[in-house]
Amino acid sequence: MALVLAYRTGFQRGADNLSEMGLAHQQGLSDVQRATGQIAELQAALSVAERNLQVDDQVKAQAQTSIAAMRSEIALLQRDVALYRQVMALESVAPALAMQSWQLVATELPNQYRYRLTLSYTGAEGSVLSGELRMTVTELPAAEVAEPANGMAEHKIEITEPVNMRYLQVLEGNIQIPSGFAAGHVKLDFSTNTTPSITFSESIAWQPEGEF
Repeated sequence: MALVLAYRTGFQRGADNLSEMGLAHQQGLSDVQRATGQIAELQAALSVAERNLQVDDQVKAQAQTSIAAMRSEIALLQRDVALYRQVMALESVAPALAMQSWQLVATELPNQYRYRLTLSYTGAEGSVLSGELRMTVTELPAAEVAEPANGMAEHKIEITEPVNMRYLQVLEGNIQIPSGFAAGHVKLDFSTNTTPSITFSESIAWQPEGEF
């Protein structure tokens, strides 16, 4: 609108100034041609700006995708760092052996169970820990007054596992329970001859998953 008013004003001023010489019409045509040229230039500039806007939108969409991917990667790294700190612990903490998880599952075979034990060794700056883990399955108190199952002298089952670990170790194996043996608890005891001595003891209720 401002451009139209400017040219209209120019036409009127030109007519007043050039009316005596009969040049108003020619001046008006010249102004129109000049304005037409400016419009063409503005339209070309607008076309370029629109194309640039489309490119900017594509770049923006790509940037948003990259940002989402980076945020996902950061979340995964943060989870890994949290797990690392949990398992490895701070090096200022005294070396310690701990149970991270225990799983006991019934198999399809009668009285046979599968165990999976995860141990962690923290605060030792990555040094290796060697020793022996003893697993002892004991009977329920009510069953201890009965006759030993299958003629056993003691009401317990013992399994030993060698341990040679740095940070983490997973121990897996089978436990065969004799017929008539009423398992009550599993006791885990770890011992080593290293100095300083690292010991570990844990008692777990006998609660197998997935009885067949």
